[in-house]
Amino acid sequence: MTSPMAANHVDVRRTLTKTPLARQHETRLNGKVIRRPKPIDWDAFDRRQFPKPAIDLAVDSYIKLAIGSTGPFNFMPSSLPRWP
Repeated sequence: MTSPMAANHVDVRRTLTKTPLARQHETRLNGKVIRRPKPIDWDAFDRRQFPKPAIDLAVDSYIKLAIGSTGPFNFMPSSLPRWP
């Protein structure tokens, strides 16, 4: 005999696609580090090699990404796990 509570029970499962990004996300959710991020050599960047409008566009894009105003995808950075 099924109890009234059991009849209202719903199982919810997370299902990811089989894409490489989904597999990487699943691995990180399980607490495994895939690889260490490579350090960025900021001293190797020379602003003079790029036109000012290109630099301004890049800066604007990074600022918007940092504050989360990236359109319909603004939820994604907050949902991904942080690097240790």
